[in-house]
Amino acid sequence: MYIEIDGWRSNLRFSACHFIPEYAGAPRVHGYTYTVNVRIHGKPDKSGIIIDFEQVKAKLNSIIESFDHKIIMPRKNIVREDESNIYFEVEQKSYSFPRSEVITVDISVPSAEELSRIILEELKSQFEFPENVIKIELGLDESWGQGAWSTWDIK
Repeated sequence: MYIEIDGWRSNLRFSACHFIPEYAGAPRVHGYTYTVNVRIHGKPDKSGIIIDFEQVKAKLNSIIESFDHKIIMPRKNIVREDESNIYFEVEQKSYSFPRSEVITVDISVPSAEELSRIILEELKSQFEFPENVIKIELGLDESWGQGAWSTWDIK
């Protein structure tokens, strides 16, 4: 049995931009309104629920808030930083962005696949799941019908 939170209907969304120069389909800076969906598998506890929807939504909102209206950049591309800017090099292009407009993450590329994994990792580290939860699936949609899913098998 599982519960599902539909990010489109529950407003689990953030807008951000990225680029993947190594991939012909996304070489330039472009953005999406991303949506986070989640399925939490388990057995209902003695009160008949697997987990409280509102607690999960609140935690996901706090995680995705850090991505909202940011440029998503892999940490590996940083060449230097100062008090106000972060400097990146990707392939043979150099970029400078105000620190406040960038989120750097430990991913190889800022694809939907990697972002779904990193958001799930954040959820795992910041939320204590009850013992009756056995698996979590987290999906990140770039648009309707187009997204990537990551899975954590707890037990």
